[in-house]
Amino acid sequence: MNDLGSKLHPDIIQAVDTDPLARKWTPYLGSVVMTAFATMAAIGLDNSVTIPNLSLIFVIPVVVAGVSSGLGPSLCSAILGALAFNFFLTEPRYSLAVDDPANIWAIGLLFVAGMIVSGVAFTSRRRASEAALLRTQAVILQSYARDVVAAGTVDAIMSVTCEALAALFRVPASVVIV
Repeated sequence: MNDLGSKLHPDIIQAVDTDPLARKWTPYLGSVVMTAFATMAAIGLDNSVTIPNLSLIFVIPVVVAGVSSGLGPSLCSAILGALAFNFFLTEPRYSLAVDDPANIWAIGLLFVAGMIVSGVAFTSRRRASEAALLRTQAVILQSYARDVVAAGTVDAIMSVTCEALAALFRVPASVVIV
């Protein structure tokens, strides 16, 4: 069998997952931190300036978490943002009780807006990752076509085919000729 080397995907490097638990919870920690910063900014603005739609500052962490980390962290930001707005910025302060019905609507609409933004951000992130996967697969298939045309023997074609299948499906592959 000819040793062709791996010409199919030199720019595609698989990252080694050293700590899957930390990788799973890090986006949630990031969404909590972003919501905490939004809360501090909202409290600072509330003390100095009267802004009618101050609750919208809590949509920013929802969008950032949805685009960068996915649906779960984005929903976490939406829930935490609604709770933080209720706890820190509505009367009575430092309580989850709400006296004014307008504030109940504001908290509810903040939560609904957060949920909608979470869904939109998650969908756009998923579509972007699917597009990136399709681009990668197209590059692998183009490279495979060039390598098959350049291969002179059946063994070389088998080797190139194994590499292409392994790159496409991200599992070890073998080709059997009957």
